[in-house]
Amino acid sequence: MVPATDDPQMGVDDKVQKIEKVIGIISDTHGLLRPEAVEALRDVDLILHAGDVGSSEVLETLKQIAPVVAVPVTIARLKVSGEVASAEVVELLQ
Repeated sequence: MVPATDDPQMGVDDKVQKIEKVIGIISDTHGLLRPEAVEALRDVDLILHAGDVGSSEVLETLKQIAPVVAVPVTIARLKVSGEVASAEVVELLQ
């Protein structure tokens, strides 16, 4: 939530502007991205891949849907280590 104003006369609920984001979470694709997963992620604002990506192709397909943040776990380190950060901070209120 983002402050809408600094007016001290307003109540807390009046000062907050609600921001809604839809975040899709996926993991353990191991190089295989099923059509059902792609369809489930179709309308998200951000995709978090929680590890074991398996291939660059999976990340590229996900990036066509929404911005992607991925973390490496085992197989991801072996095949896409240059494309996945070891740690990343994601700011959701923008």
